[in-house]
Amino acid sequence: MCMRDNLEAFLRDLPAQDIINQLSQEADISKSRATLILETFSNETRVTLELVEEYLDKNIKILEVGAGLCIFSLFLKKQGFNIFALEPATSGFEVFSVAKRIILNLMSDYELKVIDSRIEELCDSEKEEFDLIFSNNVLEHIPDLDGAIKSMALVMKKNGMMVHSCPNYTVPYEPHLNIPVLKFWPGFSKQIFKKIIKEHIDVWESLNFISCKDVKKIAQQNNLIAIFSSGVMYKAFNRLDVDMVYADRQSGSFIQLLWRFFKLVHIDWVLKWMPASISTPMIFTLRKV
Repeated sequence: MCMRDNLEAFLRDLPAQDIINQLSQEADISKSRATLILETFSNETRVTLELVEEYLDKNIKILEVGAGLCIFSLFLKKQGFNIFALEPATSGFEVFSVAKRIILNLMSDYELKVIDSRIEELCDSEKEEFDLIFSNNVLEHIPDLDGAIKSMALVMKKNGMMVHSCPNYTVPYEPHLNIPVLKFWPGFSKQIFKKIIKEHIDVWESLNFISCKDVKKIAQQNNLIAIFSSGVMYKAFNRLDVDMVYADRQSGSFIQLLWRFFKLVHIDWVLKWMPASISTPMIFTLRKV
């Protein structure tokens, strides 16, 4: 079986009902919300696999930064990879911490190595330890982005690499809340979209509005080479046609309407050639010079 088939089998075998029941009870949320959380994080493992599959090797040491519920790290552990999951408890996201604890308890026989500290605190004990470091939709939530990338560079081996996927806020769009936002004037969006932001205030306050330019600057400061993937924006839009879980979450959103317009006037192909500097999300690798 290929990795994608293995992942689908792994997701089918998750103790989903036990997770949902315990999460609903312990986090005091409805079962429908608990189900949505599990479905959303499970679905994102497919995107994460696509992000890192070509770099995976059972002879290397791997670190997932911002592992969330640790579902993808558990999958890699089951496949025999030497994987560490870093996911600190973060204020404002307690329900996800509860979900992570429940999943790790239910799947304790996997013996996944989980690091609960912040990435900035890892560099003192794990210098030049990891061959591959990756994250999916995490960097935009790190307050000290400069310090985080510097720390990841310190724990990465000389010939190692990082691969990250996150929004590029050069493009004036916030994907978590599906609202326009200006990188250098987020307060304007906060005034215009008060209700939406108030409903998701924890997410909003966690954002650092990272951009392609920021990544290039931080990479240069830390003697790292940054290489950005092309065609990422087209794949992100096309996901609305091929990923029904994701499409349901984006139902009626601005990007869904925009994608329909692009296809209607037959200009969707233009997105394949958009430079990374003005595309969102962005996928990039970092290697030491």
